[in-house]
Amino acid sequence: MTSSDADDGPPQAREDQPLLRAPEEDAWKPPRGFAWIQVAIMSNVFLYGFDGTITAATYAVISSEFDAANTASWLTTSYLVTSTAFQPLYGRVSDIFGRRICFFISTITFALGCLGCGVAGDIVLLNCMRALTGFGGGGLMTMGTLTAMSRLSDFTDNVKRPS
Repeated sequence: MTSSDADDGPPQAREDQPLLRAPEEDAWKPPRGFAWIQVAIMSNVFLYGFDGTITAATYAVISSEFDAANTASWLTTSYLVTSTAFQPLYGRVSDIFGRRICFFISTITFALGCLGCGVAGDIVLLNCMRALTGFGGGGLMTMGTLTAMSRLSDFTDNVKRPS
């Protein structure tokens, strides 16, 4: 076997060497404002999960306040159906218009839906606002995941990897 034969293929893994090596300490530096971006993403994903969970636990109490026990299940159903339906759409629309604008739209829509739920005077308006909250909530989860993954891949593309 000549030295040119050894250079042709990818390096072979050996059992006495680890498959992954620790990156150099100076290889990656977070950009300015990275911590705030991460806090915003994490808080939005938390709010998405918290909203669906807390409403599911309290929908009987909420529906009894409106004297509408027969429509109690629609409080969680309207949120979860719209959230699930719009998650893949946010992914496609973010490919067209960009992740930042879709992230802001989902955050604002979620906030407006929550505000509408707080001021709703009847059960029909409350269910409609829950659906609007689900529209925004689907984007919170999708855009949070897509933004975090695309940011991390953008940052790690510049890391020097061992050959």
